[in-house]
Amino acid sequence: MVGDDLSGTSEALAAALSGHTEAWVHLTVDSFRARFAQHEASPAARRWDTLDLDVRHLPRDTARARYEAAAGRALRDGHPGVLLLKIDSLLRGNVAAALAAVSPAPGRPVVLAPALPAQGRHTVGGRVRLAEATGPLPGSLEGARTDVAAAAERPAALVGLGVVRAGPHALGTRLARLARDGMVAVCDAETDEDLDAIAAAAVRHRHPVVVGAGGIAAALGRVLRGERTGPDGPSPACCSGPDTPDGPVLVVAGTAEPSSHAQIARLERAGARVETLDPAQRRAAAEAAHGVETALRDGCAVLRVAPCPMEPSRSGQVLASLASAAATVLERDPRIRAVLTGGATARAVLTRLGAGALRLRCQVHPGAVHLGTGDGREIVTRPGSHGGPDSLTLLARHLGAALAPPPRTPAPTAAHHSTEGQS
Repeated sequence: MVGDDLSGTSEALAAALSGHTEAWVHLTVDSFRARFAQHEASPAARRWDTLDLDVRHLPRDTARARYEAAAGRALRDGHPGVLLLKIDSLLRGNVAAALAAVSPAPGRPVVLAPALPAQGRHTVGGRVRLAEATGPLPGSLEGARTDVAAAAERPAALVGLGVVRAGPHALGTRLARLARDGMVAVCDAETDEDLDAIAAAAVRHRHPVVVGAGGIAAALGRVLRGERTGPDGPSPACCSGPDTPDGPVLVVAGTAEPSSHAQIARLERAGARVETLDPAQRRAAAEAAHGVETALRDGCAVLRVAPCPMEPSRSGQVLASLASAAATVLERDPRIRAVLTGGATARAVLTRLGAGALRLRCQVHPGAVHLGTGDGREIVTRPGSHGGPDSLTLLARHLGAALAPPPRTPAPTAAHHSTEGQS
């Protein structure tokens, strides 16, 4: 698997595996290639390896060069099994750059299936649609697109729901024909069962390339393990916390999503101390790091950027200050666990810490993934827009933060039961 954003790539990997085998997220191409060399030496080893290219917000030419160095080379070298290119389910970022590095050919269909039913994001008629019950979209949707084929910028043909649901022979034949014609297959999907059908048809070919989000990643995992969706499918794997249960936890909130502010407020009420980085200050990173170290004496601290309007041209500078402050604190004390929200934030912090690869431990809740660094640091990454109001509190507790216990809902009294429903 090759991904465009660290938190989303980790999420897709966790969804694909559901705790069933060893898996790693590589942060450098060298680390990823070294793993392929190990695979050639011991091909029987069962393990998933993912490379995060960190290209979602890069210029298109730079993104294309990175995809070519990873995905293109893997195809030329004869990659083992399925090659999955993880993109955003709302088609943000460098979707065309990903597809430019792979070309359909006989025996090698290129399947584009961005649907993510768990988040109410479907593909119908070749367009991204949102389920009515999912509520408003996240606040920062700059770059979101709906026309899948237009985002691909490659010769493409629609594989509609009628074909997806027509059975494995009809769908497999359609994918094979499009591959021979050099066309990308844009596949509609409304449900996980649709994605399972697409994944099953793709893996019947010798070297399929699948491009999509966490939904198709999970489907590929189920198909390759011979599992099913629905009530007859397996239960999610248990996600346990660190081996040493209690320890200081730093939450780095690198997202401007409105939902994140409510999550931070909930975590603060549970006992965390909040340190706000003011990018207008000349020594913002150093002062924020000092404040966080003081706050961590109480067990849990949040580092965030001041919630105020920001010029897009300054976002890189602000991210660098935030990552610098967080990495400074983490480098000084290896006992500190970290929750990193937003893929760009997670990547910036881990790069400053010198992390080359992360071992997948488990998925705490949809989108939130527990990882471990090579030196034993416990990390949770999560896309900025994911999770309910208690998400950050749940993740901090998972890593062992000493917080106030969650409020208990009182049981109904006998008197309540005796009068309920009476007029």
